[in-house]
Amino acid sequence: VQRVDDITVASPLQDVADFLARCVVAGTRYDRPGEWDAVAGRFRETYLAASHAEGEHLVAFEAAALLRLACERTGRDENHGLVRQLIETAEARLATGDLNG
Repeated sequence: VQRVDDITVASPLQDVADFLARCVVAGTRYDRPGEWDAVAGRFRETYLAASHAEGEHLVAFEAAALLRLACERTGRDENHGLVRQLIETAEARLATGDLNG
């Protein structure tokens, strides 16, 4: 790197939420949602225990990551199944505040 124009510091929850959202994508794409839900659940549980982060904050970050991925895929998903799943998952997270639902 020869030149750095900006340095941005972001919450680690953004990266955690992005991984969790991508687990939803993988579960939907490979038609194995249960397996990917288990991966996400274990990761979420481990991260929250190790970091002492607030679960409610992770719910908000995860919903945002899900909606961002849905927006990115809107033009690429012909049957809109993945986009629909991402939006429904984000909605469920926000409606219940449930880390696992």
